[in-house]
Amino acid sequence: MSNKLIDSIQVYNYVQNRYSHYDKEFNKGIYTGEKYTKQVFQDAAKHFNCSLKNIEKLYSEFSYTDIDKALNLINKVKNNELIFEDLSGEFVKINVDNYLKNDKQYTKVFISFIKENKDTIFTAVKTSTNDLYELQDGNGWLFSAKDLIRIEVKINE
Repeated sequence: MSNKLIDSIQVYNYVQNRYSHYDKEFNKGIYTGEKYTKQVFQDAAKHFNCSLKNIEKLYSEFSYTDIDKALNLINKVKNNELIFEDLSGEFVKINVDNYLKNDKQYTKVFISFIKENKDTIFTAVKTSTNDLYELQDGNGWLFSAKDLIRIEVKINE
């Protein structure tokens, strides 16, 4: 069982990588400043399947450099507040309540998928980011471990 840090760290790293991508792709590796900021954050919102507002919040939570913020994050990790176990290959259900309490930040198509599959058991498949999971036969949506519930499946012989 491996543990992964999630949320603001993932968003921060993804955003930094996208900035590097745009610097390399469109400016021969030279720093472009804020020129692509809007696009970088839109890319992140699409990648993490959440609202632009949430991406900005998560990014800003981690991008502070003062020691107190870093120590607070370390304490959250030590207290298991930001750690989730590896669900790759496990049977899972979608934690529908996590999405429905904030349904305004998701597309109608996504919420419809969530509602239609509230009792469906999927197999979690780890993506190349290692922090997000695709659901086998789940139409390509990506989910964080915190939004999945491990299910014990008993097979009758």
